[in-house]
Amino acid sequence: MLFRSQAPLATFMADRLAYLLEQRGFDVRSVRAVMAAGVEQTSPLEARLKLEALAKMSGSPALQSVGRLLKRAKNITKDVPFFTARIVVEPLKDPAEQALANAIETQRPGIRDAVKRADFMSAFTTISSWQPTVEKFFDDVLVMAEDKALREARVSLVATLRDSILEIADISEIV
Repeated sequence: MLFRSQAPLATFMADRLAYLLEQRGFDVRSVRAVMAAGVEQTSPLEARLKLEALAKMSGSPALQSVGRLLKRAKNITKDVPFFTARIVVEPLKDPAEQALANAIETQRPGIRDAVKRADFMSAFTTISSWQPTVEKFFDDVLVMAEDKALREARVSLVATLRDSILEIADISEIV
């Protein structure tokens, strides 16, 4: 075995891939967004396809807004491990939180299917369609409610939103 850990190799590969993508004209922020999951999770072809889709949508106000909302979601859920959250529907009574939970539960399978087909434009379009629902949720709902069960359900909902977007790219890097 040449390395005690594969971390240095992964870091080197990620840096090289990011450099090559930037040299091919892709925006540095978009490259960071796509590479956020790490080179182990993103093939060079997949990264290029994601970047092409992001380039087509980069001026989209909805995608920019979702990026800002994702940044907010990441701040709220900084203590929740990535990709561990699940939606707990029972305590969610507010229409805005129910709408967000419904949007995630009904559209997340389609997003995952689009990602499997490498149709990142469709995945990003679906995510950007969440913008009004997510914005209304943050406007109408106090995530850090005093009731512990309600607070945990809301934080889990926000973490699920965060993870749904991060499965594709960390678009908060773009804004």
